[in-house]
Amino acid sequence: MVKHDPSKANLTFEEWMERKKAEEREKTHGAERVSGPRVHALYDVAQALDRCCFDRYFKHVLPTFYYIPPDIEAAHSEARGVYIPTGGIMIRRRDYDAHGIDDDMINTIYHEMVHFYDDMKRIQDTKDGGGVYHTAAFAASCQKNGGICWFSDSVTGFSRAALTPETLAAVKALVRRWVKTDLDFVEDRLSTWAT
Repeated sequence: MVKHDPSKANLTFEEWMERKKAEEREKTHGAERVSGPRVHALYDVAQALDRCCFDRYFKHVLPTFYYIPPDIEAAHSEARGVYIPTGGIMIRRRDYDAHGIDDDMINTIYHEMVHFYDDMKRIQDTKDGGGVYHTAAFAASCQKNGGICWFSDSVTGFSRAALTPETLAAVKALVRRWVKTDLDFVEDRLSTWAT
């Protein structure tokens, strides 16, 4: 009898989730999960990105949001976000505290969700070791999913990703429609957005 090797074929959703849960315990480095109204606002952005960019590919699973731990932030001082290959996204607490959900935060979440999308599709969009980190496959995924991507430098590669102005406006419109305006927290965050 030949044992099924999930590494040789696409995983079922359940198999993928079990694999990711086991990896998460190892890879989060003790990162603190974002919680309370803040995480709800981030999920609104993730759901809006899913609808506007990924054709509802993430309808059954959304990323888990964490704050980047200080040791990882120190090692990657330029990184505004980090994708955890478990379906997690780490963001910088100081950016969120200072600016809330602004255009930069939406583009950071978009960038990390492209990595999540590529991970689930088994597209190798980064390369460890010598050479460029974000490969041309990452740039192609950005362009396919409502964004633009450009070459940053010979180390990080195609790391600069952003939504097109039209897609960014559509994402913001969806989030505005979904949020409960009676929450002072959300009103404060929305006030940072340009109209």
